Amino acid sequence: MSACNRSCVIAFAAQDKLTYLFGDLPVDNSAEAILQCASQYYAKPDGSLPWSERPQALKKGILAKIPPLNKWAKLNLTCCSLRTD
Repeated sequence: MSACNRSCVIAFAAQDKLTYLFGDLPVDNSAEAILQCASQYYAKPDGSLPWSERPQALKKGILAKIPPLNKWAKLNLTCCSLRTD
């Protein structure tokens, strides 16, 4: 994940959803918070995890919030298509 120098790294990723990468999570007390956050991520159609709704352990340590790849792929196809007129 290119976060090897950070302890306890997790990611949430799914098709058509934001991708989140968290690092430096407390090893001893993170499991319950991770499961709670995973349930929130699953329930949101776009995968958004607002700071105010995240469990305390996941309110800090966010390494990346990445837009859905499908949107970028569609954008790339439309902006780079050849015109035939």
